[in-house]
Amino acid sequence: MGMNEDPVLTLSLVASEDLSTYQYYGVVMTTTDMNCERVDGTTDHPIGILLNAPASGEMALVGVIGVFPVKTSEAVACNAQVLIDSDGLGAPFEGDTDTTAYCIGTCIRASGGTSGEKALVAVNCCNPFKGEE
Repeated sequence: MGMNEDPVLTLSLVASEDLSTYQYYGVVMTTTDMNCERVDGTTDHPIGILLNAPASGEMALVGVIGVFPVKTSEAVACNAQVLIDSDGLGAPFEGDTDTTAYCIGTCIRASGGTSGEKALVAVNCCNPFKGEE
């Protein structure tokens, strides 16, 4: 069975950097209207998951709400909450310790332990939440 996307809300934004090798990574808005770049810090507020692979200046299709593949940096189990790490990859979110990271959704199909594998995640980047101590 393939990675079936089920988009509810997507945005067309301008890639402010070369994102041609970052399909299924987390992206953030830049300070320029309607522009995005790859997440590069766990404290970044992700706007969504990059669904295509645009060069700088091209249109980036970003999944904000829906079910999307997410490349992961480590194993993410089914039903685990997911964050976007400092490399723009999905990783397990631990609510009691990840107090500065944003939870972007719940894994519905697990990924293995190799970096770059894809999990299937029910994503909601309109209102992600942070953990609590």
